[in-house]
Amino acid sequence: MNKYKGEILLIFSSVLFAITAVFVKLSSAYFNGIFITSVRFVIGIILTIVIMKLLKIKFVIENLKDWILRGVFGSVAMVCFYLSISITSSGRAIMLCDTYPMFVALFGFIFFREKIFLNNIISLLFCLVGIVFIFYDRGTYNIIGDVLGLISGISSGMAIHYVRRSATNNHPSIVYLAACIIGLVFVPFSFSGKTDFNLISIILVITVGFFTFFAQYVMSFGYKYVTATKGSIIGYFQIPLTTFLSIIVLNETFRIKFIIGTVMIILGLLVNSFLKIKKINQNI
Repeated sequence: MNKYKGEILLIFSSVLFAITAVFVKLSSAYFNGIFITSVRFVIGIILTIVIMKLLKIKFVIENLKDWILRGVFGSVAMVCFYLSISITSSGRAIMLCDTYPMFVALFGFIFFREKIFLNNIISLLFCLVGIVFIFYDRGTYNIIGDVLGLISGISSGMAIHYVRRSATNNHPSIVYLAACIIGLVFVPFSFSGKTDFNLISIILVITVGFFTFFAQYVMSFGYKYVTATKGSIIGYFQIPLTTFLSIIVLNETFRIKFIIGTVMIILGLLVNSFLKIKKINQNI
C-alpha cells in the first residue's frame, strides 16, 4: 500500500510542477522572470518557516559550505528555469531543464569520484543529440531561452550532489531553505524588468510560489515510499504533461525537430535510470 501511496504522491507532484510551469508562463506576461523567481523564494521561506514552527524544527545548519553551495546552484537553476519559461515556451524549458540526471552522473564522476556506468555515457549521448534537435527547432522561440533552460539543467545537476551532501546532517526543511535564502540575492534585480501590478498578475505570481512549494513538499513525501530510480522515472511524467498543457492552455507550437529531440532526451533519461551497464574506470 505504501508503494502505491508514494507513486500517487509523485504523480501528483509532477502534475503540480507542470501546472506551475504554465502559471510561470502566464505570469511572464506581467513580470520578468527574476521577479517571479524572487516571489517564489520569498513565499518558500515563509511557508517553510511556518512548517518548521509547527513541527518545532530548529534552524541549525550543519556543513555550512555544502548548504551554501546547494543554495547557490539551486537558486541559479531556478532563476534560469523561470527566465527560460518567460523567454521561450514552458514545454521547451522543462525539456531542457530535465536533462539534469545526465549532469548528475557526469559531475559525480568528474568532481565527486562517483562510479559511472556505460549507460550514463549512452544517456549523455542520447540527451546531447536531443538537445541539438531542440536548439535547431527555432521556430519563433529565442535561443537565449533554450540556453537558459540548459543552464538550469546543468546547475540542477550540480545542486543534486550538494542536496545529498547537505541532507546528511540537516533536516530537509533546512536544505530546502538554502536555495530560497541565497536566492534572495536576485531580489534587487527583480524590478529592473517588466512589472505590471494588477489583481490578476498578483494572483498568478503568488500561485506560482504556492504551487512550487507544495509540489516540492509532496515530492519529498513521495520519495519516502519509493526508490530514487522509480521516483525519477515517475518524475519524467511532467515532461509530456507540461508540453500538453503548453499546447492546450498556452497555444504553444512544437515542430518535428522538437518532437524528435524530446523523444531522444526521454530515451536518454530512461536509459540512465533503468540500465546499469559495466562501470567505467575512473582515472582522475
